[in-house]
Amino acid sequence: MGRYVAIAVYALGLLATSAAWGAYVEYQGPSGNLNVAGNWYVITDPGDPASRTGETRLPVAGGAFGSFVRGDDAILRNGTTTTVNTSMESGQWSIGGPQITGQATAPATTMYIPSGGTLSLSGDDPYDLLQLNVGGPYPATLNVNGGDVNIHWYRGGNINVGSGSGTTGTLNLSSGAIQVEVPFVNSSDLHIGHNGGTGVVNQSGGLISRPGQECEGSIWEGLGDGGILVGHGGYGEYNISGGYARFADNLRIGTTYTADDDTTTAGTGLLTVTGGTFQFGRKGWVGSSRGGIANVGHIRVLGGTFQSHKSVPENIEKGCSDLYIGVGESETCLVNAVGKITVHQDATVHTLGMIMGYDGGDTDSSQMELKLAHAGNFDVIHTDWFAVNGTVEVSLVGGYTPAPGAEWMIGQMTHAAVPESTLYVSPTLVITPGFHLEKRNTNLDLYLVCDGLQHPGDANNDGAVNVGDLGILAGNWQQVTVLGKAWKEGDFTGDDVVNVGDLGVLAGAWGWTGTPVPPPPGQVPEPASLTLLALGALAMLRRRR
Repeated sequence: MGRYVAIAVYALGLLATSAAWGAYVEYQGPSGNLNVAGNWYVITDPGDPASRTGETRLPVAGGAFGSFVRGDDAILRNGTTTTVNTSMESGQWSIGGPQITGQATAPATTMYIPSGGTLSLSGDDPYDLLQLNVGGPYPATLNVNGGDVNIHWYRGGNINVGSGSGTTGTLNLSSGAIQVEVPFVNSSDLHIGHNGGTGVVNQSGGLISRPGQECEGSIWEGLGDGGILVGHGGYGEYNISGGYARFADNLRIGTTYTADDDTTTAGTGLLTVTGGTFQFGRKGWVGSSRGGIANVGHIRVLGGTFQSHKSVPENIEKGCSDLYIGVGESETCLVNAVGKITVHQDATVHTLGMIMGYDGGDTDSSQMELKLAHAGNFDVIHTDWFAVNGTVEVSLVGGYTPAPGAEWMIGQMTHAAVPESTLYVSPTLVITPGFHLEKRNTNLDLYLVCDGLQHPGDANNDGAVNVGDLGILAGNWQQVTVLGKAWKEGDFTGDDVVNVGDLGVLAGAWGWTGTPVPPPPGQVPEPASLTLLALGALAMLRRRR
């Protein structure tokens, strides 16, 4: 109780000392370093071009734009490349806009923050929501390569990468840090592909840290929360190949921009982990359709570590870190969203629990792909529960061809003493022909077992590699989708794309015959038109060889 009183007293103090809203500070100088005050103009009204005062103030820490003083809003839209090599602080930062009435449009803008450079946001008004916008009316890129981005929010705010209809934003982090403080109220989210925009975050090193409310009963209970949203009513990508990303709150991939009953602003999100560590906190939703929207979300864990906060041993009593793949309510009467998780054998996935098909497990809304590369087990651990509904795809990668009888542990439960621990496999599960799942060790371990392996090139599992398989491959040729392509669609190499590599696998197995693998229920033969297209492709391949 005392902690909440202290927060209230502190907030009242901020109200008493808050400064008035500042002006817009726009940079329109030449490319170079942001350490020259003469490069800035102050615009008191963005709707009135005559309001430009010609002043040359620079938002620097400790000055008029310093901490606990509501400074001017910095706008960078010079259309060239600029480097921040000093300590700069402002109320808000916008890279690539907004557009000022009467001002010329600008091409793409790029900002670098190298070692020694600091970009900060701070404000003293608890009713003020601060924003760091990368990409506005004009494309923009923020590169953090050794420097720091520090966000000091009291009432919340967001980092928006690609925010607004038609906008494009990119955030690249190779080294350095992006750190967000916990607001006292509201939330502070990282939006990637937000409200009709297109956003991409590429992290090859460094740290992105967003602490927050980890769950009921945690040290942050009652304070502001927030998290990361990838494809939040737009198109978003987060690619991490190194470094550490820690979001102590919610993860949403492929979600609706506004309310749950909005049926117009769908989101498409893709999170790809090939290295480093990505950690989420309270809950994760992949493909959410509470309003019936056809959102699409996909997590690809091809290397590195993807984990929830509660799966970390020192945090085992904190957080409610469930991961929901394909989320919906009463989707039988609505347009389905789709959620998918792809796991490579050499990657690590640790969560409190993973639930596929939260709305009942229809095969369209919840999918899991397992990439088999060798005989070893998967490093997949779920602390309390693992519910498998929908569809399980098995893809062979790296030329690996296991024999019938081979098996792999694909999921392990670690809380055997917890009564509510649950390992559930739906009786209506659809799995790649030639494989089945088995629960073992008192329903604590889940195994994938090979019964009759599909032959390379045999996409339709009819026991022959022929023109029918070529027709399937041709129908999916070079189609790039967020969900990727499966074996049954001609992806024989397991790279999620049907291309010349798969055509080579099919050509090498051409004419093979063997024992058919029973197809999944309801499989429909490919149209004759695709077969004709396939014949032409095969003839071309033979001429090239």
